[in-house]
Amino acid sequence: MFKKIIRLLGVIFPLFVVLLSIPFFFKDTIKEKTIEWVNNHLTAEVSFDDIQLNFLSNFPKTQITLNKLKVINEAPFKGETLFVAEKIDLNISALQLISPNDQYW
Repeated sequence: MFKKIIRLLGVIFPLFVVLLSIPFFFKDTIKEKTIEWVNNHLTAEVSFDDIQLNFLSNFPKTQITLNKLKVINEAPFKGETLFVAEKIDLNISALQLISPNDQYW
């Protein structure tokens, strides 16, 4: 019984460490990919200062926080501000977040 518990902890602990480290090591890449994806799917320019990912606070969902979000219109009213927010919190399934297609977005 003790060996089974040790094995289970040997699997769970590394997964926990990986979930905690992803937001720190890949923060710039996540921010760039998010901006790229949003700008490709909207006819407006979207920008934000900071992105934060939290895999544990709403487990099994992932919490995404966008700080200082701004959406600026392109055509026909170029330069008009459509939306500004100091902070936006989004909750999404981790499986939807890593899905290779856009079916969940």
